[in-house]
Amino acid sequence: MDKKKVVIILILIIAVVTILIYNYKIDPYYFRSKTEIEKIHLSCIPGISIIDSTAIIKIGIINIFLAWHDKLPFNITEKIKNNNSILMITWEPYLKNNKKKSILTDITNGIHDDLINDFAVSIKNYRHPVLLRWGHEMNGNWYSWSGTHNSRNPNLYIKAYQYIHNVFKKQNVNNVKFIFSVNHKDVPSNNWNKFENYYPGDNYVDILGIDMYNWGETKIRGNNKKFKWKNPKSILIESYERIINAYPDKPIIISEIASSSKGGDKILWIQDFLYLLTDRFSAVKAFVWFDINKESDWSVSQDNNIWQVFNKEIKKPYYSNNINNFVVWIYKD
Repeated sequence: MDKKKVVIILILIIAVVTILIYNYKIDPYYFRSKTEIEKIHLSCIPGISIIDSTAIIKIGIINIFLAWHDKLPFNITEKIKNNNSILMITWEPYLKNNKKKSILTDITNGIHDDLINDFAVSIKNYRHPVLLRWGHEMNGNWYSWSGTHNSRNPNLYIKAYQYIHNVFKKQNVNNVKFIFSVNHKDVPSNNWNKFENYYPGDNYVDILGIDMYNWGETKIRGNNKKFKWKNPKSILIESYERIINAYPDKPIIISEIASSSKGGDKILWIQDFLYLLTDRFSAVKAFVWFDINKESDWSVSQDNNIWQVFNKEIKKPYYSNNINNFVVWIYKD
């Protein structure tokens, strides 16, 4: 075979492999070097999301959801503090009497200054570490703060995010770290809606969050969309690779994760996910399980068999409920 043919064949092979990697048919992990964040602090803090104080359990991180006008619920946050857990707050910028109305421009125009200042002070007075996850899943099409509901203009989200961050800075709230939390999949998948377009900047983001769900064969009333069972790697791989490529120095947490039981084995799915974090996705330094029965029964604590497996897995050396090292590392600046 002459040299010209060899070169052509090599070019074709490289092109095919490149296309397969780009479309995640071949794992790009094996064709790149590990980032620094993938090589340090090799451990992962487990957590859960709750909707009331009765669900508080002994675990590293506990997330609560607050609407825009909600006050910090000290009856819950004190229990979380006494539980020696890190408080994570998902602060959702929607109006309870009009969930479809976007308030992003109102925020940047100063209309909600009193509310933001009061909230910042309440977190400051908590005097313990807080992870603040404001305006999550902005690259989806289901929330009023998404690009879809704001003239397809991610800059409106960026300005609101930065505005809130600046208020916290002016109030000298030093016990808070900001999470930029994206949906694992851009919905819609148009270029303008890529989650990278919403990124507020390195000075405004401490942690990158990824939300990921295995819907299995869940059926939602009034929605004809058909879901299918997906393994955790197939859900996480694209967003993870995009994040470590764009923001290689930022730690990642899986800020929402859950699996349905419909269509597959939930216990095996959990075990597979937790194994992957110890090796393939080592930039992930924490995960927060959505322990709530909502569109599907996403919980792990409500089924004794599932809970026993989950609890056993998170007690392995890689997963530690001792949060001290995590806090020292995350708050090192």
